[in-house]
Formats: sequence, C-alpha cells, structure tokens
Amino acid sequence: MLFFKRCNVEINGSGLIAENANINSSNSLTPAWMVGKIGAGNITPNGPLRTTIRIDYIPETNREPNHGIANLIRALADDSTWSGVNIAIGGITGYECYLDNYTLKCAPNDIVKSSATYTTFLQLSGVLANQTGTHLVRNNIAHAWGLYIVGSGTNLNDIYDFDYTFNAAWEPVYKIGQKTPIAVRLMNGNETFAVTRDTFYRNTFSGETLYSGVITNGTDYGIDVFNLNAFISGSGIAPLNLNFSGAKITNVSVNASVNDIVRVKTEAIKYF
Repeated sequence: MLFFKRCNVEINGSGLIAENANINSSNSLTPAWMVGKIGAGNITPNGPLRTTIRIDYIPETNREPNHGIANLIRALADDSTWSGVNIAIGGITGYECYLDNYTLKCAPNDIVKSSATYTTFLQLSGVLANQTGTHLVRNNIAHAWGLYIVGSGTNLNDIYDFDYTFNAAWEPVYKIGQKTPIAVRLMNGNETFAVTRDTFYRNTFSGETLYSGVITNGTDYGIDVFNLNAFISGSGIAPLNLNFSGAKITNVSVNASVNDIVRVKTEAIKYF
C-alpha cells in the first residue's frame, strides 16, 4: 500500500507540490462483425495506446517546469526536435509525454493553483513503490498578492481573478506494422486569458486587443506572478511571466447574482 505522503510527483526529475495526480491508460478497440454470425467475431485494435496524465499542483516560481515547457513548445521552429518529457508518479514513469493543457488560476488572497495534462503514446514502466518524500516546501509559492503588470510594477488591484490556459494539439504518426509512433507532430496551439473585474467594457469591434480594452498600461503586454516571499520582502526569485501581447478579445460577459457585486469577465485568445 502506497500512502500519499510517500508518493513523489516529478517532471524531468523536478518535484511538484502536487495536490492530485491521475494516470489514465486506455486502448482503442472495436468489435469485428461478420455476416452469418450473431455477436462480434473478435475485438481488435482500432487505434493507438494512449495514456493521459493530469497533475493538479501549487506552482513555485523558482522551479515551475510546466511554465518552461509551455514556453519551449510555443517557440518551436521545428517540432521534430521535441520529444516530450518524462513524468514519474509514485514509481510509475511515462516517457515522451507531450503537454496538452496547462493552467494558472489566481484568486484574491490565495495561492496560485495550476494543472497540467500530458499525453504519451508509449507504454508505462515501473510499479507503485514508496518514494523518499523529500520535496520541501519553501517560500517560493506563487501567490495572488504578487500579480503585477510587467514593466510598470502596477499591482492588479482592480482585478478579482485571472486565469491563464495553454493548449497544444499533438498528432502521432504511425507506419503499418508499428505499435508506437515514428513521430508526434504539433498541429496547433493557443493561449487564453480570462480577467474578471467590476467595470463593464464594451467590445466595440472584432480583433480588439486585451491590453487596449482591459489592462490599459501603455505598452506593457504581460503579467508577472511573484512568490509570496518576494511580495513581503521586496526581493526574491524571478517571477513567472505571462505575455498577452497579440491576444484578441473573444467574449465579454456580465454576471449579477444575489449577495454579490456585478462581475464582468473578459476573455481573450492568441494562437501559435
């Protein structure tokens, strides 16, 4: 029996402060029907082995592997040079895992929460086994108090919450007679930004940018997420940077509920 206190969660050897980790491995099968027979004659493979790994965790600004991986994927000039990462959870390892989805969620007076979802088309290895449990929590946890507009140092004090999402679509390439892909290609990707305020902004035309309509601060097109220690002491580890330059507004929604202020959520997207 493996208890959570002895279950390490690591990406390329870098430990995460994980709150939940899930591995789901599935086969794609189809029944073979035939004339003159009641019921399926057989059940045969109809697609690749696919394993999805999802991790919910608390990000640290000094070691946040998924933020760095998302930046590398976005900047790829040749996706054939990228072969994914290795992920280990409680002694089980997935190889050549490709990042599908990565999120950062910031709420008032709270630590930042993150999640990452990966897919691998190779078989898993290892068995459940006690780990060292040596990942130490330090003062580098990202916190909503440490959200600033890049360059100006302006705190996002007029925003109630901020969500960031990274998405990438991968397609495995197979040859006849092979169970594993000869390559995994990046088809497309996007980043979405969602900001909630108490001020209504009227989206006036298609293609309006987020920074011109919502975060108006000259030519600063990004948000820095600092850790709690940096906010308190005024110094510390470099922040996580989220660049929304080129993001175009897609949706503005107003929500009025009993016993609450009226909230306005603005969403924007950019592609790579």
